[in-house]
Amino acid sequence: MYTLDEQALLDRLLRLELKLGAQWIRERAGVPWFRLNKQDLTDEWESYFFRMIGAADMHTNDDVKERILAAAKTEGRGKAAYLCFLFIQEHGWERAKSEYPHNTWYRHLRVIRDAGLGDADIAAGKVVPLRRRIIECQNVQSWPHLFQLAA
Repeated sequence: MYTLDEQALLDRLLRLELKLGAQWIRERAGVPWFRLNKQDLTDEWESYFFRMIGAADMHTNDDVKERILAAAKTEGRGKAAYLCFLFIQEHGWERAKSEYPHNTWYRHLRVIRDAGLGDADIAAGKVVPLRRRIIECQNVQSWPHLFQLAA
């Protein structure tokens, strides 16, 4: 039976599970399964979910532009990636994807993601103004740990 305090804390949790199967262990882990440690798995989890969530605070469209320009290797690549993001805002993900050559599309997406935007931001084509990182990713290990994080 859970106490009311525990239930209130559980109400604020979001469970994000990542299944890493045999193929991942064989092809992408880089080490035999018995050499994987907790940090390897945590890093893979963060890599997967931070891509969706996004890792940056964005306040205005100017912030988005500055971050995209800063994330690009060259000014031209940054401007092109930002124009791609604007195209997504105007016409949507599918139309934008169909208008760009395959390699160019993914090059722009890499720059936009490196700027801290998650897939949800890109697919929607907009970043909510005054966006904050609402989802704080923490691995909760126990009830005392959960209470400590809530304090």
